[in-house]
Amino acid sequence: EKIPWSHVDFIDNQPCVELIAGHPHGILSSLDEECRVPGGSDARFAHKVRVIENQYLEVPKTNKDLFKIRHYAGTVSYSCAGFLEKNRDSI
Repeated sequence: EKIPWSHVDFIDNQPCVELIAGHPHGILSSLDEECRVPGGSDARFAHKVRVIENQYLEVPKTNKDLFKIRHYAGTVSYSCAGFLEKNRDSI
């Protein structure tokens, strides 16, 4: 049909998806695990996130409660404060 087109390059976001949703060491897996253990805390969740090694994760040295994910659209900062409570909320 001779429709003009051009190839579109895209970034493979699989490593970022694995960082967030991967098992057993993704952010959401770590959050669920911390919610299940007795005495789970936001601080322990933050520590678990900080030890994950992934090219899309940034962990500032000055704020132990903060982590950043470099999404395809830019870097987004997250505070671990209240993560466990929000995850336990059944809506």
